[in-house]
Amino acid sequence: MAKSGKKPVRKDGSAYSVEAVEHAVDVLMAFTHAEPEQTLSQVVGATKLPKFTVFHLLATLRTRHLC
Repeated sequence: MAKSGKKPVRKDGSAYSVEAVEHAVDVLMAFTHAEPEQTLSQVVGATKLPKFTVFHLLATLRTRHLC
């Protein structure tokens, strides 16, 4: 496949951001001082990400002791 030389632009306007990292940060930001513990459904509602994605991101973040 030939490269067009154009990088896809992400939601923040940056051509250099990594979508998976953006999603992980979205998940982390769903937790607040007021609500430090949330259900999977609450995080899905807050992030608007698919449940499957949120589940796997939370599992990964938890293994790294980040949530």
